Order: sequence, then structure tokens, then C-alpha cells
Amino acid sequence: MANLASTYRNQGCYNESLELVVTCVYLREKVLGIGHPYTVSSLTTLGTWQAEQATVCQII
Repeated sequence: MANLASTYRNQGCYNESLELVVTCVYLREKVLGIGHPYTVSSLTTLGTWQAEQATVCQII
């Protein structure tokens, strides 16, 4: 799911990619726990992508 989100993002489908990353974070937290490296990685990805999107919106 995380790979699909990355592919969507690379294709410019930002809304779809963010939706998948949020789902991925939720599921990983529920199944693996908040401290698991995969969960932390997903949270980092979500934060990075949201920050980049906010920066792009400010430029436009």
C-alpha cells in the first residue's frame, strides 16, 4: 500500500497518495504499534508529503 501511494505521488495524484498513506499509518499503528519502524516510516512519509504540499500551495 505504501508503494502504491508513492507511485500515485510520482504520477501527480497527490490526494490519492495522501489518502493511502493515512490509511497505511492507521493500519500499521493498529497492527504493529506506534513504535514499530514501519509505522514510524509511514508517519515520516505523511509528514514530509504534507509539508511539501503546504510549501507548494504557498508558492502558488
